[in-house]
Amino acid sequence: MAVIKAMSLVKAGRLSKYLQSRPRLVPQLIEVFDAVALAAFTVVGVVVVLDTSAQPLWLWGPIAAVLTASFGGLMRDLFRHDRVVANLRGGLYPEIAVVWGLALAISWNGRANGCSRMRSGWQ
Repeated sequence: MAVIKAMSLVKAGRLSKYLQSRPRLVPQLIEVFDAVALAAFTVVGVVVVLDTSAQPLWLWGPIAAVLTASFGGLMRDLFRHDRVVANLRGGLYPEIAVVWGLALAISWNGRANGCSRMRSGWQ
């Protein structure tokens, strides 16, 4: 355990020095990780609707995607101690989540229907 802790401190020190030498890289990394988190929360919202078998999926998928993606953005602002909430200052969080949530719901709805037919033996 002590070896893991020591290695993490050494690598964290190197990473910290590297990021301090490149100040323009940090905001770009934050944007990339923010986009990945938005996608992850959107997918989680649609998967939860699939898991609960809520119908119609084309309606509940985007709604759940918006709720989970917006909550993820609020959590990010809370952890960053950001006084201006990105969801309220005109960011595209809800719109992106609705579009991708609808696309995922429509895409997965056809696959889910095909799988349920195959499981029941009716093809």
